[in-house]
Amino acid sequence: MATEFLNDARKEIEGRTEDFCGELKAFYQGNGEAEQNLMEQTTQPFWQSLRLSRKRLQQRELTVDMEMQEPARLADYDGPWKDGYDYSCRRTQPVKMRRTYYRKGKKLRS
Repeated sequence: MATEFLNDARKEIEGRTEDFCGELKAFYQGNGEAEQNLMEQTTQPFWQSLRLSRKRLQQRELTVDMEMQEPARLADYDGPWKDGYDYSCRRTQPVKMRRTYYRKGKKLRS
């Protein structure tokens, strides 16, 4: 029973990871719905950092396209533990991110 619960939780976490990468890309492209979703999914310091990065890109009239790849290394799981009423866990996995910057449609660098 517990093993089944853990497997379901891992699948949900992996799905959220893929969603997060897509939301992050949409956020930098100016999608308002992605902005709301990221604000709910992240901590306040991380959220403030994202907003500041996007603001700086907009001030410089830059757009960014991101491609994220997860290395073959397995993710590290910590948990689950019960924090009052809910079960929580932490999943960490290194991600390679390739950014390509554009100004007025011209590629600057990647």
